[in-house]
Amino acid sequence: MSTSFRCTVLSALLFSGACAEQDPGAVITYGAVLDRTGSISMISWFDAAALATTHANAGMKLAGKSLQFNLATSDSTNTGSVTVTRSTELVRSLGAKAIITDSSQDNIALNTTYYDADPSNDLNVPIIGMTCTAPSINDPNAVNAADPVNQATLRNEKKWNFRTVMNSDLQASVITRIAFNRAPNGDRNGDGKFKIAFYATGSAGAGAGFAAGVRTALAALNLPTTPVVEEIYHPATLDANTYDFATDIAKLTDNKNDNTGMIDGNPDVIMLIAFPQYAAAIIKSYLNGGNTVPVLQTHTARFFSTLRAAGSLFEGQEGTSPAVLDNGASGDLFASTYKAATGVAPQYLDSNTYDSAMLIMLAAAAASKDLADPTQVTGAQIRDALRTINAPNGTVVRTGPDEFAKAVMLLSENKPINYEGASGPVDFDSNLNIIDRIVHWKVVGGQFVDIAKYDCVASAACPIIK
Repeated sequence: MSTSFRCTVLSALLFSGACAEQDPGAVITYGAVLDRTGSISMISWFDAAALATTHANAGMKLAGKSLQFNLATSDSTNTGSVTVTRSTELVRSLGAKAIITDSSQDNIALNTTYYDADPSNDLNVPIIGMTCTAPSINDPNAVNAADPVNQATLRNEKKWNFRTVMNSDLQASVITRIAFNRAPNGDRNGDGKFKIAFYATGSAGAGAGFAAGVRTALAALNLPTTPVVEEIYHPATLDANTYDFATDIAKLTDNKNDNTGMIDGNPDVIMLIAFPQYAAAIIKSYLNGGNTVPVLQTHTARFFSTLRAAGSLFEGQEGTSPAVLDNGASGDLFASTYKAATGVAPQYLDSNTYDSAMLIMLAAAAASKDLADPTQVTGAQIRDALRTINAPNGTVVRTGPDEFAKAVMLLSENKPINYEGASGPVDFDSNLNIIDRIVHWKVVGGQFVDIAKYDCVASAACPIIK
């Protein structure tokens, strides 16, 4: 194991700042402020970013360059204010040139600093969200008449905010299709209508955005009887050991719609999009209550922590998520090197975190290549370069040290590159969003198993891959 790898992994695991040991030469630092102890915590994300740093540094050496990269990390606790404070510390104190964030609420909180009334809190570095799926993020048509700062933030008019996970609209379309196809017109209980009961964390952000996507997908079905959606939300912050999930579940499973006050029948399916640290408690309460309405989980349940907390009760649970790995050389190399470094296979969003880090370092290499002192590259220069390293006509470069070296050499010759990531193509559109593939997963033998894949990259119709 190389010195730089031990160093970046150490900083990731201990949440220290810059590494104490560095190879000689110029060093560019970037930051990852990700949840280590909160409601979506995944230590593997830090390991994925550390592995990317190792690959990039090895690639720079292969390319004959002295420039190296340093990963500085901190715990977001999945709290917006904490994310802002700790991102600021990494930028102001450690000179981080870019920040990787996690959830929609954390991503929005950090991006808000560019649009509030206080210019002194602007970090002037790009942000990459690796698990922020709210459709409202990076939407140029987002509207919040009551909060113009939030509206400007969501519209991302200054183009500081990128993301390497797709928003939930297409996933909502896929999961609605799965539920609909299980019975004629989706009507599993035979009462003449298709009803979805939707349970989510918080009444704003990713949960509400997913529900809106489900409603849009239902409208596109043009059913003879208007489908019904009931939305129930629990607080974003709670104690999963004491919260009364049973009362919420009773509302989900009865024939009354709490949104309208009408009696409109029992649900044909329940969809869940809760923070992973709550998912186990919800399904335990649901099953212990003797409920039998089929459940479809979403990406927020596809966490090892959920499996560990729920145990055998999660066996047979199924749902949808963006693909854990891309099919092909990029995904294969990442998976094999990640397992060699950590001893375990990559988990959900590890590849997205790796790609976030690789994109930042490729953009930094591109933006600093003509500077006498590459450490003087600015956040704005890296932001602008992030929009150039997925050129459709560029030479394809993939994951790993050899491919990073190839990319650096091409950039030094002013030739365009097109990074193909471990999670998918990660091609930013004009709004700095990406499209990936969706999988239908099921828990079998205590493991998440993909049972179908939908190619949303090929078409917005997300055809199933045969």
